[in-house]
Amino acid sequence: MLQEAIWTISNVSCVRFIRMKDEQWCCRHTSNMKVTAHEGGCYADTGRSIEGQPTIVNLDPAKCFRKLGYILHELLHALGRNHMMTHPDRDQYVSILWDNVEEGTNLTLQIQITHQTDNVIRWSRAKTSHFCSHYFCSPPYP
Repeated sequence: MLQEAIWTISNVSCVRFIRMKDEQWCCRHTSNMKVTAHEGGCYADTGRSIEGQPTIVNLDPAKCFRKLGYILHELLHALGRNHMMTHPDRDQYVSILWDNVEEGTNLTLQIQITHQTDNVIRWSRAKTSHFCSHYFCSPPYP
């Protein structure tokens, strides 16, 4: 399923993934990604890490391989994409009910402008970088 996610991204973009045999090989103009399979969930660094260090993508085998979208979601984070819920034009499409947001998670929903492409890529419900509608809600759910 990881290979299918890599193929999907490569098939619709200019991004190319190259398997590295020597983890020490890296140069200033190369971004490398290290995929791990530790327990603890699906997560990834957002964007290029410190020069010479790999961008970490963790895909917990018990949790991340349920759907292709989970893997795509984390690979897109590693490539620099934030969640759509932080997109600059989000408020034109959805309403955040801030009184229902669980305490401590509100920073996750703050609008961010981190890359110039954020202004080019339009908000879309079809994107893989969404949360479920009740993900940050505090009980009782609306």
